This record gives sequence, C-alpha cells and structure tokens, in this order.
Amino acid sequence: MAKGSQLFLCVLALVAATTAAADLPGFIERYGRTFWTEGSEFLFNGFNAYWLMGDAASPYSNGSKVTALFEEAAAAGLTVCRTWAFYDGYSNDSLQVTPGVYHEQVFKGLDFVIAEARKKGIRLILSLVNNYKDYGGRPQYVDWARRAGLAVPSDDDFYTHDAWVQEMATFLKSIDRKHLLGVGLEGFYGSSTPDKVKLYNPNAVQIGVDFIEVHKVNEIDYATVHAYPDFWLKGQSEVNKTEFVKQWLWNHWKDSMEVLGKPFMLGEFGKTKKDPGYSEQIRNDFYSTVYDSIYSISKDGHKTFTGGLLWQLFVKGMESYYDGFEIILSQDASATALILNQSKKMGELAGAA
Repeated sequence: MAKGSQLFLCVLALVAATTAAADLPGFIERYGRTFWTEGSEFLFNGFNAYWLMGDAASPYSNGSKVTALFEEAAAAGLTVCRTWAFYDGYSNDSLQVTPGVYHEQVFKGLDFVIAEARKKGIRLILSLVNNYKDYGGRPQYVDWARRAGLAVPSDDDFYTHDAWVQEMATFLKSIDRKHLLGVGLEGFYGSSTPDKVKLYNPNAVQIGVDFIEVHKVNEIDYATVHAYPDFWLKGQSEVNKTEFVKQWLWNHWKDSMEVLGKPFMLGEFGKTKKDPGYSEQIRNDFYSTVYDSIYSISKDGHKTFTGGLLWQLFVKGMESYYDGFEIILSQDASATALILNQSKKMGELAGAA
C-alpha cells in the first residue's frame, strides 16, 4: 500500500503462465498499446495480496489461506493478482537473507503461490523490490551496500531515478524476455513536465520519480499508477476526491497513449476505513467510480486501459494483517457484487470486436 504521498517503487513481472505446457494459457504479450494472449486482446479485473508468499512458507499455515483466497477471487471473476516476490533482510522469514543468499523454504512458498494461482486461472504480477522499509526494501539494500564499503550518502541515492530502472530492466530482459515488465509507480509527474506537476499532482507537489521519464525506458512494457485520494487529499470532500481520481486516471492513460505508447493499468487503489467519515456506501461509491473509469476509458480507448487491482484482499482469520483497506469477499456482499460486476464487464469487453 502506498503510504502518504511517497513513491512505491517495484519491478513487476506479469506472469502469463507458470509453464509452457500446451494445455495452459499462453504468455501475455504486448502489441503496441494493448495486451494480447493466444490471438485475443487481454483485459482483467484484479487485486493485490502482498502476503501470499509468507503464508505459504509458514509452517503454521502451509498455504491454506493462499488456497482459500484464490478460490474466493476466482469465484468473483478476478484474473490477475499482484503479490510480493521479495522479502529482504536478516530474518528466518526472509526470501533473500543476505545479498545473493536465499531461503529455500520461502522460495518453496513462492512456488506454491504460483502453482495455486495456476489452478484457478489467475495470472500473477510479482513485485521484486520495495521502496519502503517493509519487507526490507530500499533501506535494506542501502544497509547492505554500506556494509560492503560503498558510499551511499542517503537512501534517495540508491534507486529512485530512471537510471536505476534502466539498469534493472535491461538485466531482467537479458535473462527473461517472455514476461512483461513494469515499474510500480504511484504516478506523480516530475521535472520533465512541470506544467503537469501544477495541474495534476496532488496539491501540486513534486514528489517521487518522474512518471513520464521512468516509463520511457524501452524495456518497460506498460505504465502504472496508484490512486489513494484519502492519503493525498486529506481533509477534502468526497466530491473532490472522486473528481481527482477520474482526472488522475484519464490524464495518465492519455499520456500512456500519446507520449509513451504503452498499455496502461491501475496498480493499486483503495478506500481506508481509518478515514474520518468512512462508510461502506462511501467505499462502494469510490469503487464504482474507479471501475466505471477503467471500463469507459478502455471501451472508448480501444482496450488500452487494461485493468485495475484493488488494495487488498484477505480471507477470514487474518485480523492482525488488516490495514484499513481490507476486503474479505466471503464476508462483504456489497464489495463482492461490485467486483464481480466489473469482472464480467471487462471480460465481455475483452471479447468484443
């Protein structure tokens, strides 16, 4: 989840299939500004669930919650899940304990997640690194670099610029050209478009890295933004937040088409129960606004707004994980109905001529 108005930076691999077996879906491919698979355009309705690998690797759970979640998500028509494929640091739960040294049991947990997703026909976006300290993130890499004797004056000097994205994207494409690659930006405009900083950034503030410049990296296959008006527009009315989100999505989609020439998706969005005045109806109205924007722009824009991923899904019995954005499909009939309706609409649109 994006906290405050900081950048959430990650490298994403859109997993089209976990194996090349003939009876499984083909890889997602990018053709110009759209996604395709097996001769058809690909659109989706999806969700975030960062916690899957840890649950699958835990001896106390053995992935039971992973299985339950994918069952519930598939029943709601959700076809793409974004989840963490990283956990860096000195911990028994970490995937990468020290640079280049990995915890086999956690890798097995990730394997389990991929296998369970495949069973339910759910494709995965695997996030490979974090800008925040959660699960290691940038602070852990800075610490490792300093321990190795490298001069890193501040965390901001590590990977918050497009040169780092270029280096990492080039490396990843050198070893895997099958999967699509993205950068999990929140979408703030930067110094390359100062007019858009004033017009479209929350409170006209320049923060994070440059949406346009980072997505110009050739090896990045698609553009992403997040939408968290509760954090970005604190104290403002729901009307203002709603209007902001509609314009935020429209303007970034337009730039993805006209400037970047790449498919566009909404990587995270949500409505927090911790916001003063929250109600289920206000949340549902927000979800409806987001879903309507995705669908209408995609319909009118030749299926180039490929889909959105809500933040986030859990299953029952995970109260200690709740962050205010949680949705438990088996216990939330109104949210489930909205999600299922969007899944059907995007599926029908994908198959339309």
